[in-house]
Amino acid sequence: MSFASLIKNHQSNKDNGFNVGNLLKVGSLIIPVRVTYILLDDSDKTKFEAYGGWNGIGTIEYELIENPITPNIIPIAHPLTSNIKNFPLINEVVYLISLPSTDIGETNVAKRPYYINIVSLWNHPHHNAYPLNSSAPPPPQQKDYAQTQAGSVRRVTDQSTEIFLGKTFKERANIHPLLPFEGDVIHEGRWGNSIRLGSTVQNRPNNWSQTGTDGDPLIIIRNGQGKQTDQGWIPVVENINNDDSSIYIASTQNVPLKAASTSYVSYVNNIPTSPSKYAGSQIILDSGRLVFNSWEDHILLSSAKSINLNSQKSVN
Repeated sequence: MSFASLIKNHQSNKDNGFNVGNLLKVGSLIIPVRVTYILLDDSDKTKFEAYGGWNGIGTIEYELIENPITPNIIPIAHPLTSNIKNFPLINEVVYLISLPSTDIGETNVAKRPYYINIVSLWNHPHHNAYPLNSSAPPPPQQKDYAQTQAGSVRRVTDQSTEIFLGKTFKERANIHPLLPFEGDVIHEGRWGNSIRLGSTVQNRPNNWSQTGTDGDPLIIIRNGQGKQTDQGWIPVVENINNDDSSIYIASTQNVPLKAASTSYVSYVNNIPTSPSKYAGSQIILDSGRLVFNSWEDHILLSSAKSINLNSQKSVN
């Protein structure tokens, strides 16, 4: 059967080829399914048009984890939220729920499946795809995805697991999750980018709790983990001197930044505290290059004490 025929069959069924209502009656209110395709752009014109054009971005095709459906229909599901996007990769598992569809104006029982939350099979931010549908993956995948008494462990040791995750997504072995501390709220991307809404946590391995008291607020925005080992299953802590780009919004903390230049010979008195030693309310921007651009109005630098321009070579 051609894809066009499958789409026609799909469009003729209000349940998108998947009888949500009946399944919810006999099963769970939340149904786990494996993603087999996701619409992210208009490169596949047939599917792009069939799934609603740009309004269909994020639509997935899927198969049931148990009792896979017959191949003469293509079941789809839509993202539940529109303002927070965390789209799954192919072969990741998501939850389905049944909620009102765009036909609710015609009947108040019109529903369609939506997907929520990627199932954290490996408890890892990089990806949570399962290697194969079968229970007997090939030896390379058996080595990378070991079974332990505590559950499955993702330990990629050869830079590849041969899992199809999408057209452009290539698994990396050196992406580490962040080590959490009590009370943290952490948002992690798939590539070593993260936001930590944390605090001072003394007597724990981190780089910002040498001053202040436990619970003093801190925000760390980090993009890129810098040089890391290929043991990507081991959590790490942000390091401003190793990460690619960082923003630290501190309250009482001392952030041990190794500034590119700390020469303050022009000061006669009231010499500024070195960035690596200062503790208190501050915002630190750190990267290979900083660009401040005002395309319409002024750049205003204001300070209660002094403004220092410091460079290893020249100030122009």
